[in-house]
Formats: sequence, structure tokens, C-alpha cells
Amino acid sequence: MQPDFHDNFMGLSEMVFVDTSPRIMSMDEIREYLANDDADKDPLWVQWASDSVKGGWVLAHTVADLVRRYEAIFGSSWVLWTKKPTEEQREAVEWQC
Repeated sequence: MQPDFHDNFMGLSEMVFVDTSPRIMSMDEIREYLANDDADKDPLWVQWASDSVKGGWVLAHTVADLVRRYEAIFGSSWVLWTKKPTEEQREAVEWQC
């Protein structure tokens, strides 16, 4: 007897789909990202509060340097995104004072 569609895809309705839209990472998530030994880490998008400092893609070693040098001003002067944010998302960041 040949299995039907339902048999092949049993549990599909129970799958959890992860939202992959850009979002700002917490410092705990950044530390976890750095602690992961995966050599093929995805780059992250850095955004600075000041328009005079250009943001963009950063690799893991740069993320580690940012945390080491600027952790105290994370959230008030810079943030890291999981993916490149839209212009509207960048403008909507609520910087901590």
C-alpha cells in the first residue's frame, strides 16, 4: 500500500517557523553568538546612533572587538541587527539615554 500525502507530511502543522526579519540583538544574544565555535558565523549589521559613523556588515572578530571596546555604550550609541534592517527600521530605533 502506497502512503498518502498525509502520511508523508505528518507533523507539518506542528512545525515552528522562525521569523527571520531583521531585529536588534540583546547583549546576551551577542555573547552567545561569540561563544559559538561555528567558524561560518553569519555577519551582523552594526548601526551607530550618530549619522557621522557609518554602519554596515561586521564579521565575528569585529563583533568581539566592538563588545570589548564599546559594551558600556551598547544600546545608547550602537546596536547589532541579525540582518540588514530597512531604512524605516533603522530610523525607528529607540536609543537608550
